[in-house]
Amino acid sequence: MKSLLLASLFAYCYSFTSDLQAQVTLPYYSGFDSAAERNGWAVYRLGYAALGNWSIANINGFSAPSCISHDYSPSSGANVVDDWYVSPGFLLPSGGMLDSVRYAFSGFSVPTAGDTIGVYLIIGNQDPAAASGIIELAEFRDAEYQADNLYRLLSGIALPPTNDMAFIGLRYRNAEASSRWLYVRFDNIAVRESTTSIHRPDNGKTNVIYPNPTNDEVTILHQQTGGTVFFYDQTGIPLCQYALSNSETSTTLSLSQWPQGIYRLVIQQQNQIESVSLSRM
Repeated sequence: MKSLLLASLFAYCYSFTSDLQAQVTLPYYSGFDSAAERNGWAVYRLGYAALGNWSIANINGFSAPSCISHDYSPSSGANVVDDWYVSPGFLLPSGGMLDSVRYAFSGFSVPTAGDTIGVYLIIGNQDPAAASGIIELAEFRDAEYQADNLYRLLSGIALPPTNDMAFIGLRYRNAEASSRWLYVRFDNIAVRESTTSIHRPDNGKTNVIYPNPTNDEVTILHQQTGGTVFFYDQTGIPLCQYALSNSETSTTLSLSQWPQGIYRLVIQQQNQIESVSLSRM
């Protein structure tokens, strides 16, 4: 019995320590060049467990010596490979910014239908299969996928505010992993928390909210189906979040639980963010 209790205590302490190690403070940077920079990253294999996998490459890093890479599985018979490489967790109560991702592609193929090489924000759980939300930040295909072995920079990507743990996920999905040669490398990932108001891309898109002011319900006419509304008080404290309709481009919310005052709604759809002030009478 004593041995069992000790084993249980060890397992609990190990789990607790792992959870602590899985969270990092912002700003965060990893060039995958040391054990400390690799700590907390994890691989999740949601497809065929093929020969190709995410691994540390000790050559051809943007910042020497290392980067992370994923290759195809030549002549193995593998079909759909869907592998994720996911960062340790961090908190974004006021939103944040993905400042840097270096990427380079090579091989004799390019992504086609069924393939995905992309960067995502994963919310709620490090495992993409158990996450409460996954937001695409960038997907590389067509002109965005240049198989020339040259590093390029992805930067200036706004991250929406969330009260849940957040993670950066790199996805390699190859629908014909046995024959389609997609070789990818990523390096120099940098994330910071917002210290000012939420960044809004200048994309010309707007959402309509009415009535404003309101004494109870408010209707949001949004550009696309799906997404999330983050609800803040006038001091910037996050209060709650609501889901936008997945089937309609109109969502009606009841605000009866909140007292009179000025609030801020941050509407996030895919990688587009818009902030709107709302008066509750």
